[in-house]
Amino acid sequence: MITLRPHQQKALDWAAERRRGIIQSPAGSGKTVMMAAIAKAFLDANPQEQVGVLAPTNETCGQAYESFQKFGISMQQVEIRCPHGSVDFSGKQLVLVDECKHATSDSWLRCIESSPTARRYGFDATPFKDFDDERNDALQELFGDEILTIDHSEIGSSLCTAKVILSDATDLGLERRIDAATEKLVAVRKRFMRSVKDGELRAMCLWQSIIDIGIVNNKARNAQVVKWAEFYSCEQVLTLVPSVTLGEQYESLIPNSLCVHSKLGKPKRRKAMEDFNAGELKCMIATSLADEGLDLPNAKVLIMASGGRSTQKTIQRTARVLRDHYSKEYAIICDFQDNFHPVAAKHAQNRQRIYREMEYEFA
Repeated sequence: MITLRPHQQKALDWAAERRRGIIQSPAGSGKTVMMAAIAKAFLDANPQEQVGVLAPTNETCGQAYESFQKFGISMQQVEIRCPHGSVDFSGKQLVLVDECKHATSDSWLRCIESSPTARRYGFDATPFKDFDDERNDALQELFGDEILTIDHSEIGSSLCTAKVILSDATDLGLERRIDAATEKLVAVRKRFMRSVKDGELRAMCLWQSIIDIGIVNNKARNAQVVKWAEFYSCEQVLTLVPSVTLGEQYESLIPNSLCVHSKLGKPKRRKAMEDFNAGELKCMIATSLADEGLDLPNAKVLIMASGGRSTQKTIQRTARVLRDHYSKEYAIICDFQDNFHPVAAKHAQNRQRIYREMEYEFA
């Protein structure tokens, strides 16, 4: 018999009173346990019905499968799938959506709406996206206006505290190079991206130049990443990068490290996570794959080499090292001031604002 923690019981009771809604709960709060508990209660009351579960990756599907089995649920009554064209939930009367921030994209929407009369619940640490009211409204239209927000304070000892270390390491004279590269990109892309507004196109090109020049090819910044990884070589380190190219560069410089990305293949990714959780692999370098599906409770140090300003991604990424584990008293987050360009610096300031709001300590 699984004993639910108070916040998980709260989610179960909340769902019992509603046909649809979003449960917003921090990473490490046991969202797959909540999903399984809701499914168990539903199937106990409706033993002839079926449940559909949508999750973004094979890894998150596997985590959901394990939670459902622990609750003693017959997997003949549950279909757990990643979203694609062949998924049809038309016979399901309960649909559970993990990482529901994606639910408004075409492939997800097609799967979810294949069962229009089903009870429907979305689960996510950060379901709503900055500066995208249209998408946020569509998400609430899909799941209804009911939102249960579980705060970090309700989770208690399942999350540890975090300390933030900031560096101003950077090559000099990058601003002019980034702006010049941006203008060239805008001129080229204008020819085949005519439907994109000028301001939006310029912002896309600027961010690409910031990644290419300010992050991937910033020698001083990258040297600092390697120094951090070496300094914390006795700890379990997760390093987040914006591109596979940079990840492979770090892998060649950091002892006992591995760059993990979507093209690596499922068996190798699973082996990497097993080795990391066993302490045999000390530094995992990951692309956006780390935003979802990485279950690394013993990760203590996070190196934020990826940059960016997204509140959603910052919360999600830092949560990867906040899981409570016997091997750590607190987590360490290493990040950059990114003063090489005003826009990159603004992004860094936004991340720091989020750290303060999350009550992380600054070293």
